[in-house]
Amino acid sequence: MKLRIDGNSIRLRLSRSEVALFAATGHIEDATEFGPLSKFSYSVTAVEESTLNSSYNASGIQVKVPRDLAQDWTRTDLVAISGEQPIENDRTLQTLVEKDFQCLHKGSESNADAYPNPLASM
Repeated sequence: MKLRIDGNSIRLRLSRSEVALFAATGHIEDATEFGPLSKFSYSVTAVEESTLNSSYNASGIQVKVPRDLAQDWTRTDLVAISGEQPIENDRTLQTLVEKDFQCLHKGSESNADAYPNPLASM
């Protein structure tokens, strides 16, 4: 799973096998380790809520996706799930969970588990 943070936006990209695991278990998690006692984790979990919600605590970022929306996303050609939640001072946090497409500028080895890129046929 790839994580990108840019200001008040979070984007997670899942490979085909990660989407399949998420579909089967309702949860996917990854981490970056900084040493034996320090790691930053990020996860996506299907929950019985009505809106996408992201939170942060000492262990990392947790994204909660409504179960019905998660099932639609994993079973169809729907590319992304997005949400926006209010934070303080009239600002918002934007979250995007999407299927990872093959990069057009990288070799086939790094694209092995990615979804076919629709722009590759143009």
